[in-house]
Amino acid sequence: MRDAGIGVALMNLDGGYLGSGERGFAGVPGRDESFRRGLPIVLDLADLLGCHRLHALAGRRAPGHRREDQLRLLESSLAFAADIAPPDTTITLEVLNSTDVPGYLVPDSRSALAVIDWVGRPNLGLQLDVYHLTMEGEDPVEVIRVAAGRITHVQFADVPGRHELGTGSIPFQNLLLALDAVGYCGAIGLEYIPSRPEAPDLSFVEALAAISGPNP
Repeated sequence: MRDAGIGVALMNLDGGYLGSGERGFAGVPGRDESFRRGLPIVLDLADLLGCHRLHALAGRRAPGHRREDQLRLLESSLAFAADIAPPDTTITLEVLNSTDVPGYLVPDSRSALAVIDWVGRPNLGLQLDVYHLTMEGEDPVEVIRVAAGRITHVQFADVPGRHELGTGSIPFQNLLLALDAVGYCGAIGLEYIPSRPEAPDLSFVEALAAISGPNP
């Protein structure tokens, strides 16, 4: 990171073995203690990297457990993480859509915001990924309006295919204007799958910067 002269805007907390389908432990009975034990290690690494946003993956539905009970466990885990994090470090909660990640505990913005509001910590907020919201049938512009003041990180990718901006149907200019309207001035991650990995095209970044104005 230092050699490249870049910063780290966001890190995931332990998500488990993603290749086998795991998506975190914060709301998974029997695994939440692993989530808590690992937090000091991640906080030390985040401090070393100067990273102040940590994404807590909620986890998937566990057989034999009610979703409501898992959400209460998730809320407890997030409160714990927010309480031990330094004042300048924010814990984020992200929606993962039910098509790509079946059984995820927070598949829509309503669920995520309800958890965030219940926990009620100033350093807990929404990680707004427009791809996941759109895949779930939500309007990201409306979510930005509703979640104003609680958005702590933003990620862009187009739909369908989760490719680079301009390959699908999402009106990113409208999203940038909506983010500006609610006063969001944080990072925007470009979390997409290149449609042509052998010849990646980053020309859309300049177009984004032009829309964003003097503070991209």
